[in-house]
Amino acid sequence: MNDNPQNLSAFPYESYARQGMTLRDYFAAKALQGLISNPNLKNESDDTLEVALANSSYGLADAMLERRSK
Repeated sequence: MNDNPQNLSAFPYESYARQGMTLRDYFAAKALQGLISNPNLKNESDDTLEVALANSSYGLADAMLERRSK
């Protein structure tokens, strides 16, 4: 298994064919839930709302992984 925190499985499964969701994807999904729950959500970027949310979600996930490794 790769020790890169972005490649760790959120739900490890002992099978070569099925490794599960990465921890980065899991954190991004949780961050996205929080972001879209804001009733005052506004898009202040040049991207579509979906792209802006995805970028923010993965940015938060990356920050969580970095903090987790300290």
